[in-house]
Amino acid sequence: MTKTYRPASSYVGSTEETRQAQLENLLRGRARRARKALVKPPSLKDPAYRTDIIKFAEEQFYIPETRKPIVLEPFQKKDILKPIFYAEDRPTMALVGQTKKSGKSTLAAMVAAWVLFCGEDFSETYIAARDKDQANWIIFSKLVKAIEMNPNMLLNVN
Repeated sequence: MTKTYRPASSYVGSTEETRQAQLENLLRGRARRARKALVKPPSLKDPAYRTDIIKFAEEQFYIPETRKPIVLEPFQKKDILKPIFYAEDRPTMALVGQTKKSGKSTLAAMVAAWVLFCGEDFSETYIAARDKDQANWIIFSKLVKAIEMNPNMLLNVN
């Protein structure tokens, strides 16, 4: 049996109304598949988020395992985030080294989410890790799951 070729353009609605309906269905399906957070997040429109990464993290970034906002340890605030994000002359690059299972990947995903939603326009974030699997799958999947659990973030991504 031969397979017939179907061009990619045939999957897209032929009129603007059908294309809009397809996009709305896509968003509804994405929202339905997402794990629901246990706490409803406040709006992302708070201007304080642009300058306060700790406030953003504790109110908007959800941990997939607990389905609740992240609770930063005091050393993460004092020794990692404040010297990088609250300094007079902010560094352009930061290297965070910690022991195993101390939350490095979650912290990296949280910083990436903050840059994505509250950073300067057209800013970039590079995530480097010991191996490709950690950077691609662990950190990126934590970021995706956190976005999917926060309806405010989910509406702002395509």
